[in-house]
Amino acid sequence: MAILYIDSGSLGNTTISGSITITSTTIVTGSFNAASLTGSLFGTASWATTAVTASYITSSNVFGPNSGNTILTSSYTVTSSYSPVVDFTTTPRRTSLNIYASLGSVVKAETYDSSIANITLPSAMVNNTAHFIPLYLDTTSTITGVKWFQSIAGNYNNQQYNGVAIYSAPSAGNITLISSSTDNGNIWKATSNTWTSQSFSSAATLSAGTYFIATFYNASSITSNPSILGISSLAVVQLAPFDFTNSNKISSTITGATANSPQTSYAMSTLSNNALQRYFTLF
Repeated sequence: MAILYIDSGSLGNTTISGSITITSTTIVTGSFNAASLTGSLFGTASWATTAVTASYITSSNVFGPNSGNTILTSSYTVTSSYSPVVDFTTTPRRTSLNIYASLGSVVKAETYDSSIANITLPSAMVNNTAHFIPLYLDTTSTITGVKWFQSIAGNYNNQQYNGVAIYSAPSAGNITLISSSTDNGNIWKATSNTWTSQSFSSAATLSAGTYFIATFYNASSITSNPSILGISSLAVVQLAPFDFTNSNKISSTITGATANSPQTSYAMSTLSNNALQRYFTLF
């Protein structure tokens, strides 16, 4: 049996064939290549850039296919203390949209805090009023129109603009028109208790993000106002500005919206809080 003993210094370029047993602390300052290792390399490290392969990782705190604390393999891994990107493919909202799609739906987004499972409250539209409700589009999509549930058909004589539009997320307190439908005086006269839709005059390809659906209702005379299905109304206390900036709001309206087409932009400061949470989708 050969014995190798060095009190201090280094080995330099040395080849060892066979087995080697190390019973004390060993410090490797360069690279270390091994076909296989038996035992543990447990220690501390501030971060790791890459892991070429890993047959099994335990206590990874990553949800894997076998349990909530395992992950089986990784061809390449870059680690960080946190990820700023949220994977919306696993959220309840995206799950509902995935289910819709698997059943043939072309819906891409739903208004804030709504789904077809919780819309039970019909609410009458208000004449000469535009209503703005936010929604989140979680992936880049081409949008062609808006779908909703007409709980009560309107009976009115239309005037000025009647239609739907989509606006950008607020920037410096302003929302900007992206696309809108052409004027349609019969848009709110669809048969009661039916799903109905309205296409925009031109399709829009939108990046993931927040947008506002706007509805416009204008009549010169009214027998009965149209009603749209939605979720329970917000309590007055919930209409407070929360910690939103630049007068941003969850549900808002503006009266006197009697132009012949939607405005190109609105200042959020000019919109009033509104308790109604009507359900609309983008398709």
